[in-house]
Amino acid sequence: MLLFASASVAYLLGMQQGMIHTDYLSQYQIALHAAQGRLEQLAATDFDTLWTGAAFAAAQAGQQQEPLANLPGGMLSIQIRSADVVNPPNLLDLHVAVCWTFRNTARIGENNGNNNCVETSGLAYPTAGWEVNSPAMVSMRVARR
Repeated sequence: MLLFASASVAYLLGMQQGMIHTDYLSQYQIALHAAQGRLEQLAATDFDTLWTGAAFAAAQAGQQQEPLANLPGGMLSIQIRSADVVNPPNLLDLHVAVCWTFRNTARIGENNGNNNCVETSGLAYPTAGWEVNSPAMVSMRVARR
């Protein structure tokens, strides 16, 4: 009887962990699709608009955020920077990351703890530390046409 009870408890705990991982992977997939879609929109935007447009000034500072309705606490973080440090701006790096709240406890995708999905370390590129630490982050490099 003891062996059967132990096996049943282990089985139920395994099922619970499986459901938690399934929930996480489902949210991760939603986040990744949202980030890819937003990155495609950015890539379709005119290069000069990305680099000089007022709508993207916050993204150049690594501080642009957009709410994401289909994830709990979801937030897109958009970052645009010049990839050509010698002769800017001929190349731009576009980054889109997603942060969200998982199971009402864990904040996925940020490393600063202030629940706004942006890095506030104060370190400027290329010093590092400007990125959002998200598992759902996509990047693209675009060139002036």
